[in-house]
Amino acid sequence: MLENSLIKFRFANYLLAVFIVFAVLLLIRNMVSTTFSKKAAPHVVSSDRTSDPLEIKDIMHHAAILEKNLFGRSMQLHPIMV
Repeated sequence: MLENSLIKFRFANYLLAVFIVFAVLLLIRNMVSTTFSKKAAPHVVSSDRTSDPLEIKDIMHHAAILEKNLFGRSMQLHPIMV
């Protein structure tokens, strides 16, 4: 009786060992394919744009933040003229 249950555990251990080896092989395959894969060409931005999208040209673009203030009373933006 005891020997029969040990055979079942031995079979389960062998099965788990096969699954672990299979998982390790998949992991190694993934690491190798990621390492040796060709890198994609960098995205080229067309040169027909004249301005940088991150460049802020006017502070009045931010006036909507003050007018629709969620954390206090609404305000108006009055820029200081130099």
